[in-house]
Amino acid sequence: MLKKTLLKLSLFLVTGLLITSCNKDNSENKVLSAEELSELRPESTIVLTEASSKTWKINSAILSSSGNISKNGKNSNGTIQKDGDIDISENFNVVDDEFIFSGNGETGTVEWRKGYGIETNASDPSETLLDKYVSSVFSTFKYNESSATIIEANDGKWIFEIVDDNTLNATITNDDNSILNISLSKKNETDYISVPANGLSFSKAFTFTSTAIACCSPGMIGSYKENAIFLVTREWEYDIDSTLSIPERVLKLDINTNEITEQRFNNPDKVSKQLHLIDDQLIVIGGQYVNQYNVNLTENPVSTLHGKSLSRFGISVIDNNAFMIGGDIDNLESDKIFKWNIDSKTLSEFATLPEPKSGARGTTLHDNLYVFGGSEAFFGDLPSNLIYKINIKDPTNISVFEMDQKADFTFVDKYENLIYVANRFDSKDENGDIIGSDFSIGVFNTEDNTYKTIDTNLINSNGYDVIHQMCIFNGKMYIIFSDGQIRTEDFAVSREWEILVSDLN
Repeated sequence: MLKKTLLKLSLFLVTGLLITSCNKDNSENKVLSAEELSELRPESTIVLTEASSKTWKINSAILSSSGNISKNGKNSNGTIQKDGDIDISENFNVVDDEFIFSGNGETGTVEWRKGYGIETNASDPSETLLDKYVSSVFSTFKYNESSATIIEANDGKWIFEIVDDNTLNATITNDDNSILNISLSKKNETDYISVPANGLSFSKAFTFTSTAIACCSPGMIGSYKENAIFLVTREWEYDIDSTLSIPERVLKLDINTNEITEQRFNNPDKVSKQLHLIDDQLIVIGGQYVNQYNVNLTENPVSTLHGKSLSRFGISVIDNNAFMIGGDIDNLESDKIFKWNIDSKTLSEFATLPEPKSGARGTTLHDNLYVFGGSEAFFGDLPSNLIYKINIKDPTNISVFEMDQKADFTFVDKYENLIYVANRFDSKDENGDIIGSDFSIGVFNTEDNTYKTIDTNLINSNGYDVIHQMCIFNGKMYIIFSDGQIRTEDFAVSREWEILVSDLN
């Protein structure tokens, strides 16, 4: 049935092209009757939705803006570009987009899964890049009143045209009136990335010195736009007069040059730090404060109390919101997830989990917040293997899945449809003292909600080697990996740490 429909529609499309070609010198082309349109539109919808739901990927994208640049020539697909057009087809914040059509008959819905946002007020490709993960946009669609192949959505700001059964052209009018011209094709199973068949093989990427990694829950994030890793921790340092100083220290590690830029901010906060990038700002969320730096680390941050007292908490971000997961020091609100709005600098309660969380981290993917493992009590007591999937639009809608091991601490980041999880496990004696630690890396596939542990070349050489942080970008995983023992005599003693890297493809 579907093949017959596609054949019939293909014949209609070809006929339409022939009519247009033959009549291009005439004043008007053939106008389809209401009956013809009514017959053909449901068949076009089947091409869009495959009678249920169909996901389309972007093959090429040209941004037409008001920038005064000259780019005469051809884009990657051979199409002529006009002056002022910007080819952004290969941008990380374009290739992660999906359009999902659902429905039948003459109407339906379209979801634009944007992933990382696109700066449309730009004059060159680099200016379109944003380290900002944004929500999906939903709209109903309808057919143009005189067409069976042109679909309108989002109050006419999105125009889609069926070219054939596997090609869809789109014209998106942005809020700033710039135009995004897109060519789409069906996204197949082979287009989704898979788990590395041979596991992960890590090698040294950077070294840095610090007095406080094992003890102090550092934060780490990768910037696609800056092509850099940002790392933050609270240091333990003594001044010349032996006065203890505990500044917040931010490092920027440039992937291209291997140069390290750093900034210290004397801020009396807790030891736990989590990072978020939005536009050109680096957001450091600590146990008490939110500190907002510029990504060049040239000025002191804007510092704001968020109103909670947290340690070993996690965060996940979307749009201008950061979700703070568990970690209440008094263990009264550790089952809560709070939402910090970057713009208004306000905190509100977002969701309640079925159990308290300490050391549990998470990530946001396609309008869902995923939380992995962690402990029910502070610092590694009653570890969990549960995965919570919380719908951001309806936080009472929580699904539960399982990892294959209970983890005291997790470090989490996404890579397209996969979520990678670096785990830490602690063994304790009858007094609750840690007598050994171990680690693993797993991956959760959001397409089928399955989790599996994967092999690595990492070795626990002394029984305490663990992963202290992890981030993913540019198809690579970066980790801090070393001895996890916390020794009082090591405080304020600087030592060398390594950041390791492995390809994920």
